[in-house]
Amino acid sequence: MSLLAFLAAPWLVANVLAPGFANYYADLSRPFNISFMGTILHPDLVLQTANLMRILLVGLLLFSISGLVMGILQTNQNFMLPALAPIMYDAGLLFGTLVLARRFGIYGVAIGAVIGAGLHLGIQVPGLIRLHAKWRPTLNWRDPALREVILLMIPRAIGLALINLNTIVAIRIRLDLASWLCLRL
Repeated sequence: MSLLAFLAAPWLVANVLAPGFANYYADLSRPFNISFMGTILHPDLVLQTANLMRILLVGLLLFSISGLVMGILQTNQNFMLPALAPIMYDAGLLFGTLVLARRFGIYGVAIGAVIGAGLHLGIQVPGLIRLHAKWRPTLNWRDPALREVILLMIPRAIGLALINLNTIVAIRIRLDLASWLCLRL
């Protein structure tokens, strides 16, 4: 899904996440409109948002793997490295904000988030090595444990989707309300 979102990032931004960003051309008939000011100040918001989304999707993949590693370590009663992982994420994010943002702007912060996700995963790898963990890319759909995990994940995935949908709807309502207020001025 991350690969599909990566490829469709501009379309997702323009049509789903921030439809108000899709207006590249300034409407000079309403110079006090918020979309006019946004177009003048940030003419490439769709592209910038899509590029940030693409960078952060790499971090999402690293976090997904790190979550699996964290579960493996905690199952084997190793709690120290999973407890340190969020600190490493924060360190990467701070590095991106304090160092990389000076050179790359907002992209530096996004790169810092990816570095933090890599550190989140990287600090846990020694624990996997100590456990002699081996990854075998097999997926046995008949395994009852896998079916149980999938069934337990469904409500959580629906809950996360609803939280994200709620955020998108709230942002859309705020944008529409701001546009309506500007039209009244």
